[in-house]
Amino acid sequence: MDKLHEESRKQFEREIKSRGMSAMKRDGRYVDSATRFALDFWKASRASIVVDTPPLCGDGENDTEYTEGYNDGITATEKTIMAIGLSIKGE
Repeated sequence: MDKLHEESRKQFEREIKSRGMSAMKRDGRYVDSATRFALDFWKASRASIVVDTPPLCGDGENDTEYTEGYNDGITATEKTIMAIGLSIKGE
């Protein structure tokens, strides 16, 4: 599990614990059925968030260092957004 996905899981577990629910797992699965139900809602809420990132620059053939760096930044940002369970518009 990557660092960002792990942070999302920690956020979820903090939220359920603050509501008196159990975060205990067995075989990688939450034991409490209410926690599993809440996890389904957590995932659905993240799936409904769609981030609109700027378009890439250039044509891929005559790109400058600027456009290559810009595109690398957009691509890295999109990967980070997707790693925490959010979607990119148009993907």
